[in-house]
Amino acid sequence: MKEENTVSSAEMKEIERIADGNGLTYRQMMENAGTAAYEVIRQRWPDAERIVIFAGKGNNGGDGFVVARLYASFLSGRENEEDSVDGKGKERRERPPQDSRAQAGVVVVLCEGAPVTEDADYNLGLLRGRQTAHLAVMPLEEYEKAAQTAADSGLFSGENSSGTVSSAGGDERHAHVSGVQADLIVDALYGTGFHGALRENGTAAAALINASRAPVCALDLPSGVNADTGEVARGAVRADLTVAFHRKKHGHRSLEAASYCGEIVTVGIGIDEIGGKPVF
Repeated sequence: MKEENTVSSAEMKEIERIADGNGLTYRQMMENAGTAAYEVIRQRWPDAERIVIFAGKGNNGGDGFVVARLYASFLSGRENEEDSVDGKGKERRERPPQDSRAQAGVVVVLCEGAPVTEDADYNLGLLRGRQTAHLAVMPLEEYEKAAQTAADSGLFSGENSSGTVSSAGGDERHAHVSGVQADLIVDALYGTGFHGALRENGTAAAALINASRAPVCALDLPSGVNADTGEVARGAVRADLTVAFHRKKHGHRSLEAASYCGEIVTVGIGIDEIGGKPVF
């Protein structure tokens, strides 16, 4: 018997299809999901300033792109305020330009290449068009190199930056820096579409995430957790907080998945309000 207040991945897909047909577009749902997740994150970790978002190539990655855009805008707006006046009301001198990767408040790591959905690609385009000192976008391979070599960046390296951890499969080709330094990591790799085993780059990204000392927020589900069964793949991401979109999924109720999801917070993405009546 289906537990109350949970839906399957197939049901969620149908819910979104109905919502789109009723005027709430997939793109708007992505914007709503990312915005809701950003608000939860800001409330939970108000002092987080260095954010690393590991994004997949599907809509879960698109949700992460929205979070990245909002976070970068927040950091940029705050710095503009700080740079305009000092504590005595005097204008500050403009800071000299610095390398964006060393200074970026938000780093988006493209773990599996370019997005394969139109809406995720649209939101990645918004990010690429506004890369600043507070935002950098790079592929996983480049991030791994930066994490290995940028010992003084304050973002990519940690106290034990010389250490390495192997992927869950023991493949030394994807050895990673242990303890990636950040205030917060966002897992936006797979979401409800995941089943089976983590792919090679997913395993590599999950190893980086799990090696970090930073808190981890997963969008919808930690990568490697099956949305329907709660089965946990080898090397799955362990999150401190999971932001579930619209409804909890069946897998969230699994005892096996519980230690990987951490606390679960459910947020609306506008679906219940369309047409003046709830959907599922």
